[in-house]
Amino acid sequence: MLTLSLLASVIVGLLYVRQRTFLSAMFGKSQAKEITSLLKEYLTSVRGVEVGLKSQQKEIDSLASKSKGAFERIGFFRFNPFKETGGDQSFVLALLNEHKNGVVITSLHGRNQTRIFAKEVSAGKTDSNTFSDEERTAVETACVKIT
Repeated sequence: MLTLSLLASVIVGLLYVRQRTFLSAMFGKSQAKEITSLLKEYLTSVRGVEVGLKSQQKEIDSLASKSKGAFERIGFFRFNPFKETGGDQSFVLALLNEHKNGVVITSLHGRNQTRIFAKEVSAGKTDSNTFSDEERTAVETACVKIT
């Protein structure tokens, strides 16, 4: 019976030493009541971080929903519509969102005037008008998403 209680005492002593070593490694050479206060401080700190993370996630979600309609696909093409005069001063600019919806703006520059046209683009296609070759090039460029 004595050996059994002696063995139990040794095991309990080893477990105590192991626990103290772990706590000392984790919290330094603090006293027991200081460890309790440290744990309370850490818990308070973790709760503060959780609140901050939730706030940041709300902000991220808000920005993500606001950016849904933003132009993120851009196609630009310069050309000369009048082969006998000038250089490539006319252009087509395609501005599309992530769903390939947006607008194509065409500027035709001539000797005496400049004309500007706009066409709506839906899913990479125009609804009412047909694209010129230059407009098609700009829209195709915009539809290729660069990662």
